Amino acid sequence: MKIFFLILSILFSQLIFSQSKIKLQINYTDNQEQTLSKIKTFRDTSTVSAFLDNKISKLISKGYISASLDSISFSDTSIAYIYKGKKYLWGNVEFAKEFEIIGNNQLQKTIKKSKEIELKEIENKIERTINYFENNGYPFCSIKLNDVEFIDGKVNCRIELDKNKQIKIDSIIVKGNAKISKKYLQRYLNIKPGDLYNEKRISQITKSISNLNFLTETQESDVLFYEDKIKIILYIDKKQASRFDGILGVIPEDKTSGRLLLTGELNLFLVNSLAHGETMGFAWQKTDDETQNVDLIFDYPYVFNTILGVGTNFNLLKQDTSFLNLRFKALLNFILSNNNKLSLFLENKTSSLLSVTEYINTTVLPPFADTKLTLYGIGLNLRNTDRFYSPMNGYIVYIEASVGEKKIEKNSKLPQNIYDDLELNSLQIESQLSIETFIKIRKRTSLKIANQTKYISNDNLFANELYRFGGLKSIRGFKENELYADFLNVSTIQLNYYYEKYSSFYLFSDFAYYENHVNEFIHDTPLGIGIGANFSSKAGIFTVSYAIGKQFNNSFDLQTARIHFGYIAQF
Repeated sequence: MKIFFLILSILFSQLIFSQSKIKLQINYTDNQEQTLSKIKTFRDTSTVSAFLDNKISKLISKGYISASLDSISFSDTSIAYIYKGKKYLWGNVEFAKEFEIIGNNQLQKTIKKSKEIELKEIENKIERTINYFENNGYPFCSIKLNDVEFIDGKVNCRIELDKNKQIKIDSIIVKGNAKISKKYLQRYLNIKPGDLYNEKRISQITKSISNLNFLTETQESDVLFYEDKIKIILYIDKKQASRFDGILGVIPEDKTSGRLLLTGELNLFLVNSLAHGETMGFAWQKTDDETQNVDLIFDYPYVFNTILGVGTNFNLLKQDTSFLNLRFKALLNFILSNNNKLSLFLENKTSSLLSVTEYINTTVLPPFADTKLTLYGIGLNLRNTDRFYSPMNGYIVYIEASVGEKKIEKNSKLPQNIYDDLELNSLQIESQLSIETFIKIRKRTSLKIANQTKYISNDNLFANELYRFGGLKSIRGFKENELYADFLNVSTIQLNYYYEKYSSFYLFSDFAYYENHVNEFIHDTPLGIGIGANFSSKAGIFTVSYAIGKQFNNSFDLQTARIHFGYIAQF
């Protein structure tokens, strides 16, 4: 009986639904002809109305200027009566001289006598002209049709443009608790006192501010017109962007002893401390008992109120008792819209061996060497996301390429004959491409798809020059920086579910392919999978993740799983 009533209710609901649909046929009528269209079905009267409006608009755009809906009768098959009227062609059409400014004088060639009227094409080109003047000081420009005549089925008219008053920028006024230089805002928004009114830039103010991680707009900006000038009022407050975060890693030291090893990471980033949009950063990482990594970052935009910015990166890596790497990078940034950057840089890298005791009597070149490298390069950084931290929609792209000379330094503690057949000076090329895409699937669900590729080209590479990867920020489920490569490609797929703004659960998979040509050729496809969660509170954001990885065709081993705890405090 339950199944019977269930089937009956489904049939009854389908019957009601089918009865609510509207069948419609269109009758095109005028003084000469009557034609009927095919019958179409619509779900309700609103969709019927939208369909008929679209039909009339298309007829008008094709030259049936007097087209209209006469009436509609509703029945089992409803009929709409549309009057098409006479089809008009172009006659004599003249354009004012203002249309010649951006090349729209071609309109005159487009509109030929006795040619069918295509209003959409004309509207697009006229709109382009209006946009030009709106972005060049004339926000109140308008189009006028004069001397309109309908003669013998043709349209004669003159199209004119009234620019009205020219408007300039007077000033930008900031209301709110944001501590930010007005010169920085003027450069960032590309709106300065004395500039001509630009509708496009003003309409993008909200989006531009949303791409800054240290400012938030409390309400939309106001534009006050007076005489021939405007004042732009921005309502912006400070947003917590400086941050301190730390990560504690608990990993097995080895399978035999079962001992656990604590690893750690500390990061401190200060944003806009000097009220000029600058960034200063310090990062420290410890991956094992004897290995440490230190990074110092400084970035300062709009030097001397120009589009130029400067930046420096310093890195120190001490790899147990094997080697010490120092890297210094100086950047000259050309700042594009929305803080995107095109960079020219000079980078110096030095690598020094710390202990060579085991190689004192070697007869072949060891896997490590003392090297010096100077690189000249170019980089491009693009970002367009809905928010800075944990974006749900948008993309981040970074491209970099550099070339330079590498020098291999002879180590006096090693046998000198091992350098005899070695080219001490050589050309080295480095490049990388990183793409992160965030796709909002539903209100609370987002998919992250990322790919990173890095490549070093040199005939004499050593292990202390290679890229180091693995761990929380590359391929999870592995020890931090335990993998070495001169070519690597890492792909990530991560599904996030946000139950609060910055609180989420996520599933992820990291897949890599890498090659290592030092000594012997090694290549592999390591894989890491796992789950994680972010917990947002007033004290900050806590992170925990669990991941397992496998490589060289081995199976997953739960005993080598990695658990990471993290904390981010913004201030």
